[in-house]
Amino acid sequence: MSESAATLVGPIESETLKAKLVELILLDPEPQQQALDALQLRDPAMASELRTLLGYAAAVTLPGLHAPERLLGELQQSQLPTQFGVWQVLGELGRGGMGVVLRGKRADGAFDKEVAIKVLPPLMATGEAGERFLQEARLLAPLDHPNIARLIDAGMAQGCAYFVMDLVEGLAVNRAARPLPLKDRLKLVLQLCGALSFAHGRLLIHRDIKPANVLVDQRGQVRLLDFGIAKLMGENEVTRTLQSQAFTPSYASPEQMQGQAIGVTSDVFSLGVLLYEICTNAHPFLSAGDTNGSNTLATMAAMLDR
Repeated sequence: MSESAATLVGPIESETLKAKLVELILLDPEPQQQALDALQLRDPAMASELRTLLGYAAAVTLPGLHAPERLLGELQQSQLPTQFGVWQVLGELGRGGMGVVLRGKRADGAFDKEVAIKVLPPLMATGEAGERFLQEARLLAPLDHPNIARLIDAGMAQGCAYFVMDLVEGLAVNRAARPLPLKDRLKLVLQLCGALSFAHGRLLIHRDIKPANVLVDQRGQVRLLDFGIAKLMGENEVTRTLQSQAFTPSYASPEQMQGQAIGVTSDVFSLGVLLYEICTNAHPFLSAGDTNGSNTLATMAAMLDR
């Protein structure tokens, strides 16, 4: 194991360290450096750990670090709008590191089809960031492929940015593939490859290829979720400050984890990890049972040390 990767293993997962990491991520570069310098005088060991984590772009979106209350506290179910544009909220589907996913439908009855509404907290869409968000959403709207869940609509409601997407109900591709013979597993992978090739041909990168974002519906069709949403999030000023382009350590490319510029090859790396898992029922780098990133920093260390 490399020295830098080894630094990520051990007592780093303390709540105190996590809280301090989130505090620093939310600062601009100059005050962040000042805070680290002050901490160096009080607690050199913690300052060293935090410098390493910031260098690896370990952001609040990572599983195990959790989003801070200041970001998601405003997205409690009781406080959410009951309608986003023409979309009426029916209930909550789930929560992630940077937002809430709701079940919804057209409030005006124009068509009777349920959708998924992904809501980002107000901090993610303020000022110019909100304008960029809407501009990027318009660019992603034409992404029409049978194996990509469509972005149907996007907008702002009560300070929250929201996406309206196809509601896809099915199994994560690694779970759906387990009972299938290898030939049929590879057919699922080929569908995913077709979706990625289509998007990459339009210079769009997914940035978060993982089982939870690749579902197999009841017809046996692969549906790639959240295409472009990491891009939308990554383009605004707040998320640049957070260093939080969304990724999942156990499927992310090394350049993502190290905060470097990424291209289509980053998606290809993640696709390769998923291909290995689909074909073998095992992760290529991690031990069994650890692919969900339960120990985020150790996961990053294991991936980066390969």
